[in-house]
Amino acid sequence: MPYTFAKSWGDTYNKANVVFSKDINTANKTDRKLGGVLKTLLEDANRPLGFISALDVLDKQDLFAGNAKAEAELPAKIKSFKAALDKVEAEKKKYVKVLDDAIKLKPTIKDKNGYDLPTPIKDAYPDTYRQLKIMQTEVEAVFQRASNLLTDALNHAKVAKIQAEKNKAMEKAPKGEEGNAAVKAISNEAVLKTALLKFAPSFKSAMAKGAGVIQKIKASPNVATYNAEMNNGGRDISQNLLNLVKIKADAKFKGTTLAKKLPDPGQMARDIIPFANGDKRNLPLTATEREVKQALTEFTVLYKQIATSYADVISGKIK
Repeated sequence: MPYTFAKSWGDTYNKANVVFSKDINTANKTDRKLGGVLKTLLEDANRPLGFISALDVLDKQDLFAGNAKAEAELPAKIKSFKAALDKVEAEKKKYVKVLDDAIKLKPTIKDKNGYDLPTPIKDAYPDTYRQLKIMQTEVEAVFQRASNLLTDALNHAKVAKIQAEKNKAMEKAPKGEEGNAAVKAISNEAVLKTALLKFAPSFKSAMAKGAGVIQKIKASPNVATYNAEMNNGGRDISQNLLNLVKIKADAKFKGTTLAKKLPDPGQMARDIIPFANGDKRNLPLTATEREVKQALTEFTVLYKQIATSYADVISGKIK
């Protein structure tokens, strides 16, 4: 079955729904009133109808530009896709608030002495809490993947603009040997600008996936979950850092103004290798929960460091 945004989100929602139902049923067994309260509290989080409907509309959009006819139709397709994506974003914002509110819930439950006390959902129902966190990251990840499609389509026009600016600058370049060096620098800057158009959304998508990996492993800190999620999570981020290393080292780009703005991955690029292609991408099947949590902690610290260092690259500020 081909990838659709609605199905991708539906897979996450279905898993969460199973956990919600399990916690509600468990609460019902000890206190039917509490089970009913929990069900009511989670009702909005459990009914993302607006978000799903918006994704269904988005799945019907088409940004294909593989032939002359499709290329000519692209501006209208972009307009239609953007309208659908704006609706997804509006529904996403509403649903993220619903999830935020659910995460802050404090259902009243009896403590060990029989007293009714408001208890953070994180402590009262940790499995439900973790699924809410996963849903938060997956909502963002699905939206980011859709945004990347729009960005790629819009980049057609941006590439043409970069090319036009390059041609204009080259016309003004001096003649002779000095001009040759200037033309080379102008050309290299244009090549790097074009590369960064695709790089920024790719990096952003990899980081969104990484955030989801962290939440999913936190929810089930066992070796099977860790290996299934980390298999691609660390690798995708590593690949983007590696591309930055190559850009910074490439003689063509080294002297450009743009390349100088890019932070050097340095130690971060080396530290993530074990999670991308080394012994922390897949832990031994005998790994304990403690070992899984330790590896996840290391990845989380590194993830936050990368996110902070490359915030301007990921956001597209550096271009």
